[in-house]
Amino acid sequence: MLVHPGRALAARLLHDVAQPVSHNDVDIETTVSIGVTRNDGHEQAFDAQALLHMADIAMYHAKSHGRNCYFWFEPAMETELRFRSELETGIRRGIPLGEFVPYYEKQVDLSTGELVGFEMLARWKSPHYGLVSPEVFIPIAEKIDLITELSESLIRQ
Repeated sequence: MLVHPGRALAARLLHDVAQPVSHNDVDIETTVSIGVTRNDGHEQAFDAQALLHMADIAMYHAKSHGRNCYFWFEPAMETELRFRSELETGIRRGIPLGEFVPYYEKQVDLSTGELVGFEMLARWKSPHYGLVSPEVFIPIAEKIDLITELSESLIRQ
């Protein structure tokens, strides 16, 4: 079986960079995330800037999948990155505009059927995306360090 030269190089880089380096009786271990692309197999030829852009997107994809790995660029990665960036911008704008709203869910004692409390859940009423599930926006809000601000805005409401 033939291995693509880019794949072999990326695997070798991962291996070689992972080798510990000793300095002053301290072992230093490093990892690397690699984004790979090529200028063949496409309908058009890309210039160096476009190839670097695609490799950069693939590298960030590798970082988001646990680091110390490599990914080949795929156009869907750019679409995903653009969508995530739009969501981040929407979250930053939406918190001060009150687009995040509390939803309350009853808590019931199953043995008696008695209402014992409520749980506050968050929903995002985005003018662009409609009603957005917390499974979509909470991990992003956490990653961009806005989860506390988001939670506080819901509690104030």
